[in-house]
Amino acid sequence: MDKSRTRARNIIKKLEQSGIEHVRLETLDLAGVIRGRVVTPSLLEKAFEDGLNMSMAIFSFTVLEHMVPNPRWGPEDGDFYMFPDEETLEIIPYLDRTARVYAWLKDEHGKPWEGDPRGGLARSLSDLERDGMIVQAAYEGEAYLVRKTDTGYLPADNSKCFTADGLDIQSSVLNGIFRSMRQMNIGAEKATAEYGPGQYEVNLEHQPLLKACDSFLTFKQTWRAIARQHGLVGTFMPKPFEDKAGSGLHVHINLVDKRSGRNLFYDPSDKRGIGLSKLGYQFLGGLIEHAPALTAIGACSVNSYRRIRPGTWAPAHACYGVGNRAVMIRVPKRMSRSMRLELRSADGTCNPYLLGSSILAAGTHGVEEGMDPGDPICEDIGSWSDDKAKSEGCPRLPESLGEAIDELRKDKVLMKRVSSVMLEEFIKIKRAEWDDYQCHVSDWEWRTYLETF
Repeated sequence: MDKSRTRARNIIKKLEQSGIEHVRLETLDLAGVIRGRVVTPSLLEKAFEDGLNMSMAIFSFTVLEHMVPNPRWGPEDGDFYMFPDEETLEIIPYLDRTARVYAWLKDEHGKPWEGDPRGGLARSLSDLERDGMIVQAAYEGEAYLVRKTDTGYLPADNSKCFTADGLDIQSSVLNGIFRSMRQMNIGAEKATAEYGPGQYEVNLEHQPLLKACDSFLTFKQTWRAIARQHGLVGTFMPKPFEDKAGSGLHVHINLVDKRSGRNLFYDPSDKRGIGLSKLGYQFLGGLIEHAPALTAIGACSVNSYRRIRPGTWAPAHACYGVGNRAVMIRVPKRMSRSMRLELRSADGTCNPYLLGSSILAAGTHGVEEGMDPGDPICEDIGSWSDDKAKSEGCPRLPESLGEAIDELRKDKVLMKRVSSVMLEEFIKIKRAEWDDYQCHVSDWEWRTYLETF
């Protein structure tokens, strides 16, 4: 019996001894929807050896469950195969006798499948590791707790920003989330009552990038599940209420020397006085250079662009600053050994693996080309006119999903470096979503035009 089969049987034995009767194999598609199948532990051995099949066509579906026009993967294209990544296997504490494992996706020949965002990120990270670097990251997500009523949705409470009352009111929900995350070995470090009533931010620990993406995905599922158990809806929708704060996803990232563990973004001799190394500035320059395309990938819903507006604490311009929460990329602390960059333009509708790959592609392109991001912005750029921002070298980010998609398509560097296969299908998916929205007639239009004209 080979080692892999022995390992699989040992895993299955432990699951059965723990009373586990169901194991979910999960993956995240290009639309940002978690897909999966559930098996008994006894069938898990077959999944380790041969994979568990799923139709490729699901990766050409939109969030509306429509197949895109001219899909790359249609009903005639057969299956990919889900192989459990044993390092991600965890018992789900809020479900009955159920475990979960994330999957590597392979084709019928046992090779990595070209449509797998998680596998694509792993390959990008392997290239950097060969160059002696490890990518550290932390995903910091904002989300609402919402109550569904007969007339629509309302925030779950009326708490105020950063208040202890906000933490008290939802303590049972928050405690359940933290307890479940801890039991699944996910480091959730802190929670804060945010600007919107019923809105919270949870900070996850810094980890290698792939693990950070897995942790964020687990956090999203846990947030939604525990909220349901309390009769609430847990949502990462970027702008659920037009008169309240939006919810973003802040990605903290830096590079570390593989041998010494030294933070490669830190340099105390930085002439700008920030403490950012030459490598860090060049990586930052790449992020700003590719800001429009990164926005398309990180803020990939129609609703995302309700949030990304000047003067809303959400970044609307391609620029950076130190401690400045109005910019796209924030350097959290000056002269810090924990030096990192914080991308603030994304939100919880994105696929974190695809976003991670795109951040690496943009940043490493900046390093290769020696890109200089210029000086930091020290003012509230959200109060500037578009003309002033442009004259200062801080152009507006895309103002709609349609515009963002067009910018991504034009970014030949990211299209090639991330994966033209995945990004071309991603563009089709998001274009279909945008086209569907363009046909929608809103309540605002009825109120404004129906009886006026």
